[in-house]
Amino acid sequence: MTTKPASMDSVLCAMDAIDALRKSKAVLSDAASAEEKKSALRDEIRRIYSSQSIAVSDEVVEAGVEQAFAMQYVFKPCESRFIGVVGRFIVNTRLQKRILLGGIAAVALGFGANFTVGKIQENIRHSKAVAEANFEKSVVGLLGSLRGLPRPLEATDPVLSLTANELDAKGYSVTILSAEAAAKKALASDTDGKKAAYFEEATRLYKEAAAQATLFVNLSRVWRSIQQKRAAIAALPGGEAANQQADSLVAQGQAAVSVADFAEGEAKMRELVKLADDVGAAAALPQMVRSSMDAIVDISKDPAATQQAEALALQATSALEAGRYSDARSALDELRGIESALASKYNLVIVSRPGSKSGAWRFPNDRPNDPAAKRFYLIVEAVSPSGRVMPQNILSEETGRVSQVTTWGERVSEAEYESVKTDKTNDGVLQDNLFATKDVGYLTPAFKKGIKAGSGENQQVGRIISW
Repeated sequence: MTTKPASMDSVLCAMDAIDALRKSKAVLSDAASAEEKKSALRDEIRRIYSSQSIAVSDEVVEAGVEQAFAMQYVFKPCESRFIGVVGRFIVNTRLQKRILLGGIAAVALGFGANFTVGKIQENIRHSKAVAEANFEKSVVGLLGSLRGLPRPLEATDPVLSLTANELDAKGYSVTILSAEAAAKKALASDTDGKKAAYFEEATRLYKEAAAQATLFVNLSRVWRSIQQKRAAIAALPGGEAANQQADSLVAQGQAAVSVADFAEGEAKMRELVKLADDVGAAAALPQMVRSSMDAIVDISKDPAATQQAEALALQATSALEAGRYSDARSALDELRGIESALASKYNLVIVSRPGSKSGAWRFPNDRPNDPAAKRFYLIVEAVSPSGRVMPQNILSEETGRVSQVTTWGERVSEAEYESVKTDKTNDGVLQDNLFATKDVGYLTPAFKKGIKAGSGENQQVGRIISW
């Protein structure tokens, strides 16, 4: 009976089952013979198809088994002839393999060693040459810096010549010469073993000399500034007192510079700078005093204010003549304060804004908890005709200090305090909140209420600034 060959699809299906078996290691490899392996393979194929509910004929199973065994020992030769020759040489001749590998290793090691040693030697020579060049450059630069240091002994100014002598007594010139000698030894070819030591010594000496040179330069600058400020003061109309003060500062500065005392010399220079500024500003002070005094005379309706202003003008003039420029400026500032106060116009009104106190009471510091000493105050502020609140300088009777504030307390009698309290309690609004009026030409307000009302008492009495 002739068996019909299995179709290609059936064969491929069987081969696919074989591959699945091979991957899962399901094929029994311990069979004693090829027939036993084939039989085991047939059984396994049928089991796999049955598990997947696929019907397969015996012919298909047989074709798949035969195909699997036909491909099991197929060998595909190497396509490259050269690779094949080399492979056979290595496999078949163990001695030749050892010789080949040994030769290759020897050549590689010899070439690598020669290359590495030569490269290292070349790098060492290059690094040494670079280091020597950099060292020589550093030494030459140090010599240039030493030659660039100032030579104080060449100073022509008498005071700076004294300073140079003072520095030289401290070894300035010797230090420079020693540093130059050490630097030259560092460059000499016969001192290879000590080059670094000589260079280090030269650097140390240079830093020491440079510090002294910096001191000399600073002292020279201070002395020139002192001379310039003295000349500026002499050109100003400062009077004999200013010139005498300037001469004294110059002498003190000269003494400090000549002994190389930089801190003291600089301090005297700063004093001269301030003196020059004061003298310069003082040149305009006489005219400022006259202008302020003229304005006061024009607007003053208060004889006491005019007399106070005249006293301040005289005080400023006397201070100028005596060279007391700070005192002269202070007197001018007070004079201008009087001028400003006379020119101002405002009303003192009792504060009645919601959330703000209109009054307060206190016990004096020296009589705490004494009902008989209890003091009452109304809180006021200065309001200009345009409605602007004007800050005032107020003297507190509690602290004895003057502070600029916008609201403060004016002392009143208990009756006035209770009257204002009742007025505000009725409807929350003060019907009469005017406390005093300040007109142009007067230094103090005209009080309508309070302890100063109608008495002409000084306005700086009976006030507090906190409550």
